[in-house]
Amino acid sequence: GDGSADPGPFGHASWWPTSIVTNNLDPHLGKRDVRWAMSKYLDRDQIIEVAFSGHGTLSAYPWPPFGGFDDVEAALADVYAEYPTNAYDLAAADAHMTGAGYTKNSDGYWENADGVVTCDILGFGIFSDQGPVIAAQLEKGGIKSSYAEPVDAYALMTSGKTVADGGYTCAIFGHNGAQGGDPYLTLLLYYTGNEGNFYNYSNPEFDKLVDELSLIDSDDRAEIIRVSKAAMEIWMKDLPDIHIVQFLTRPAMSTKYWTNWPQAKN
Repeated sequence: GDGSADPGPFGHASWWPTSIVTNNLDPHLGKRDVRWAMSKYLDRDQIIEVAFSGHGTLSAYPWPPFGGFDDVEAALADVYAEYPTNAYDLAAADAHMTGAGYTKNSDGYWENADGVVTCDILGFGIFSDQGPVIAAQLEKGGIKSSYAEPVDAYALMTSGKTVADGGYTCAIFGHNGAQGGDPYLTLLLYYTGNEGNFYNYSNPEFDKLVDELSLIDSDDRAEIIRVSKAAMEIWMKDLPDIHIVQFLTRPAMSTKYWTNWPQAKN
């Protein structure tokens, strides 16, 4: 039908929530205030409207919206209230930038003694719908930005280098972390030196908690949640990368050979 009876979103959430990968080695993007400003410049509802015709869903955390994480997210509700990772707030974003010592230049871009804050986003074909929208919103906020899909995007993103050394500033990618209800593999993505840590994020206090989490018995859910919450409090304060939307898988269903596919009422 025309979809008017069902507001969506259509598709099922993948285990691969999407974010702007920010290179924490960059002199600007390495600042917590700059990352938070970038997050608050993003109107995620508009991203979903333009890129997915309204049929999308937000990502507040670096794991997918699976039932196994319900108790972890419930424990984080008060932390989210203090650090709302999906908030769109232009005035607050500007305050983050000025508070970090930035001023807008004559071109309307934020800069300091190290130059202009830049987020040139490396992308892949699956992100060609949202990438340009994100770049345009960052530009509007005063963050110099672009979106491109070079053939060496993955090599650049995983290089562990800044642009000055032949690396990158930003990318769009998903999270190969927790696919069940255990936050450990997701938190490990942000562990110092882990090969999945494209963000080049490093916080010794966070690392210590991830080490602690690795030793907890899998049956001790209360302790898993306690330590995960402590680690996520650091993560949400620091915001190592900027979360955007859930990656929705939309498999096409042909009735040429098979009928009776699952539907909302079936």
